[in-house]
Amino acid sequence: RVPNRYDFMRDYSFVFLNLCSFLLFSPILAIFLFSSNSINESNLELDDFLISKLLVVPLSNIINILGIYSFSNGVYVSFELSTGSLGTVHIAQTCTGYYSSIVFIASFISYFIVDKRKWDLLSLIVIAFGILGVYLSNLLRMTLIILAGHYYGMDMLTWTHLNAGWILFLIFILLFWSIVFKLLESDYKNTLHGAIDSSG
Repeated sequence: RVPNRYDFMRDYSFVFLNLCSFLLFSPILAIFLFSSNSINESNLELDDFLISKLLVVPLSNIINILGIYSFSNGVYVSFELSTGSLGTVHIAQTCTGYYSSIVFIASFISYFIVDKRKWDLLSLIVIAFGILGVYLSNLLRMTLIILAGHYYGMDMLTWTHLNAGWILFLIFILLFWSIVFKLLESDYKNTLHGAIDSSG
């Protein structure tokens, strides 16, 4: 039996794992049910949409705004290297930020469910900014990767790709949750129950 002091972590882990699985697989299942595609084809269809519309096109536009010639084609981004030649990168499934967004959403909702907090406007604003932050941090990561390739070559692009992602995501998550805990704790203390808990 799990000791009482670990009840929160036990309940949180249970809710998080189930919610995360649901959020990850329900879009693929929906495409599969409402189309003639197989599960694998449905997964690829979802990936192509997410990669092309949410990452490749915005990424290429940002690179152009920064003064570096770039264009996109499906899940590929081509850009000018400092030598004048073109470099091309394939944006894979794991680069979309989709999975990190799902993990973030599942984590945040699980916290609210297990902590038995009431959903209000502040909660919705916080989760909206969190999702936007995950997306923008991923877009920043990809921009830095392309810039590394442009200025220092494809070897540096590969190194940045392997190391920049987890560092940026970790920094964002630490900053986000530190702000969330302060906001929600302050908000909770302003309620009747919070005032009673604080005085007790």
